[in-house]
Order: sequence, then C-alpha cells, then structure tokens
Amino acid sequence: MVSQYPHRLYVVSVGSSRDVDGYVSSHEGMEVFVGNCRMETAGKANAVVRDDGTQTYVTAVIYAKSVDGDVTSGNIICVRDAYGNQLIRKDVINCSKTQLHVRIWV
Repeated sequence: MVSQYPHRLYVVSVGSSRDVDGYVSSHEGMEVFVGNCRMETAGKANAVVRDDGTQTYVTAVIYAKSVDGDVTSGNIICVRDAYGNQLIRKDVINCSKTQLHVRIWV
C-alpha cells in the first residue's frame, strides 16, 4: 500500500556555548521526531527573500498532516526515508500551518 506521508521529519536542536575566552560557538544536537511527512523537490528554482533581506532559493517543499514540535523559520530540519537514510538537512525558509496540513519550504 502506498503511504501519503512516507518520510519522517526531525527538528535538529541547536545549542551554543561560550568558551573561556568568551567566544560563542554553536553546535547541532540530537534530532527530535516531529511527524511523518512527504518531501517534494522543487521543479524550478524559486527565489525567496528571507526576513534578513538575503535572497535564497527553495530546493524542496515538505508536506505533513500535523507536526508535534516547533517548526519555524530558521530551525534546522532533517527528512529521512523509511530506512533511516537522510534525504535532506537544511534550515527552514518558511513554514505554513493550516487546519488540515503543514507546508515547510527549505
């Protein structure tokens, strides 16, 4: 049977720490499962202007029925297939949550 949401969506926790000299360094933590999803690569390059004014291109759109975690612009997400292989790992450009589904542009 074909599943509408064959992939798994994870949010990557990002932390920061300060060393003895006062320099701040960020590091990626563990992946937190937020729900099943379907990833579709962008058919054409879509240019998007981000909140900070930089221009970036959408490479994929992720569709989900619902997500249990906090997926907002700037978070790092990871999409894996049913076997655990990583399909994409990027930061979120935009996220739209409606009553029926969630769309995430990366």
